[in-house]
Amino acid sequence: MSGTNATATRASSSRTADSVNPYLRQVIGSFKRVMKSVFVFSFFINMLMLAVPLYLIQIYSKVIPNHSLDTLYFLTAIMIVALLALGYLSALRRRILAKLGAWFENRLGDHLLGSAIKRSSKRHRPSVDILRDLSRLRQFISGSSIIAILDLPWTPVYVVVLYMLHPYVGMLVLAGVVALLGLAIANQYVTRNIVKISDAARRETLDAASNYVRNADVIQAMGMQSAVLDRWRGQHDVSLAQSHDGSAITARLASLAKLIRLLLQVAVVSLSAWLILQAELSGGALMACLLLFRRAVSPLEQSIASWEAVIKARSSFRNVSFYLDRAPTLEKVESLPAPNGGLSVERVSYRHSGTRKPVLSRISFSAEPGDVVAIIGDTAAGKSTLTRILVGLSEPASGRVTLDGFELSHWPPEELGKHVGYLPQDVELFPGTIRENIARLQDGDIDKVIEAARLANAHELIQRLPDGYDTDIGENGMRLSGGQRQRIALARVFYGSPRLVVLDEPDANLDADGRSALVLALRNLKDQGAIVVLITHQPNAQLFVDRVYALKNGVLEAVDSEDTKHESVVHKLQRK
Repeated sequence: MSGTNATATRASSSRTADSVNPYLRQVIGSFKRVMKSVFVFSFFINMLMLAVPLYLIQIYSKVIPNHSLDTLYFLTAIMIVALLALGYLSALRRRILAKLGAWFENRLGDHLLGSAIKRSSKRHRPSVDILRDLSRLRQFISGSSIIAILDLPWTPVYVVVLYMLHPYVGMLVLAGVVALLGLAIANQYVTRNIVKISDAARRETLDAASNYVRNADVIQAMGMQSAVLDRWRGQHDVSLAQSHDGSAITARLASLAKLIRLLLQVAVVSLSAWLILQAELSGGALMACLLLFRRAVSPLEQSIASWEAVIKARSSFRNVSFYLDRAPTLEKVESLPAPNGGLSVERVSYRHSGTRKPVLSRISFSAEPGDVVAIIGDTAAGKSTLTRILVGLSEPASGRVTLDGFELSHWPPEELGKHVGYLPQDVELFPGTIRENIARLQDGDIDKVIEAARLANAHELIQRLPDGYDTDIGENGMRLSGGQRQRIALARVFYGSPRLVVLDEPDANLDADGRSALVLALRNLKDQGAIVVLITHQPNAQLFVDRVYALKNGVLEAVDSEDTKHESVVHKLQRK
């Protein structure tokens, strides 16, 4: 099971009704007035359903024996009005439920996406399956399953009316309703765990497929498609088998419910015919009994057939509540002033979950505004992990990181992000224009966008593109080269004059001119008083920074050299 869904499933399984997220409870509470209206409509809809049986009884008992055309016309007119009202109320109920489902998804969608982004940034497996859960809840609220549930409370009313027509018929239908109710309860207990397991397997299969699609270039270029398809087919077969088990049980129980309903229908007709022969029931009453019987058992039969959807909706509800508990947009935080002070890393240690050996051990260093610090080290030395801690994406197991005296965890992410520029190893751009990407998906000031692009030495490059800053770069910048993506990502880092800039291998896709531009950008950032932390594999990083640290075996040590004892290239460039 995927990390995201496994965690959500484990947490959701332990939830109770009292542990529903407060915001979710508030949203549901705001439904009360609308749901009261829906229940009122359901009452009148089910009362109007009695019109047809009563009409038949009156036809057979009053109109036909008396040959009364006036009564026929009068009853038919009333019946037409009743059916028109029934159709209108039924359509109105469905329309209200559809709007309610859309409103529910609208109220929660952005919070759940924010929670999914936050969980992904904390190194949980990237997944937006929670949005599928939300969509499933919307479909449940506006679908046929909830209609059956809304009509279910009125089943006793039909049983009572049948009893009033004749006690024998009422008792027979009551026995059938009890049998179907027992079948519905058995269906819940039998299918509950099976549906949960199959749903979790489906999520894992979809996440795996999404991961394969994201790595399509590697799969195609290196002839891995057959291996990938074989691996996915194995996962998919397991998922299908588990889904088939749950669906097969539901189908058998639904077929059994249908069989019980048909047998009861025959029994009702037979009993009513016998009562007619005994002169205790009329022909119209037989037709009315048959219609009332079908209305009495129909919600139960539909509930059994759609019980799998009910279980999945309940599971989705718990997952939604779990994610809302971790939604950053719902967290109450206090604003902090814009940072002007230094960066301090104090005895920071970090280890990955499930491992004993720490990746970072008691790391300490500091940087003041205008400092450019380089951290070098071998592959897998923990440099990227340290960058994530420095920008607040990961929390250290011990120690702390402060910016301007405030711990990073105390900053609201949205406010801290305005003052941070971060370039990870894997450069990611977003669908849209170059201007939107540099402005961090905001409607940014074009002058600031151009300033950031010049700082990253990307302005001329952008000007050569067909539509300049309005060029649509496609999914993840697929229409750009690696070096172009790197330059635009650097411009995004520099946008808004950040106070803390963390660059993880910024020269990975840059040519010689790009590296020279990077040094100039570092000088400009230094002039602006920004703190720059540069992660690199290059052992000669000390040629263009103020201080160099080496990260080895989780321990950070200062690097002494003739270059760092005298003047850095940044200082020399400043003098020029």
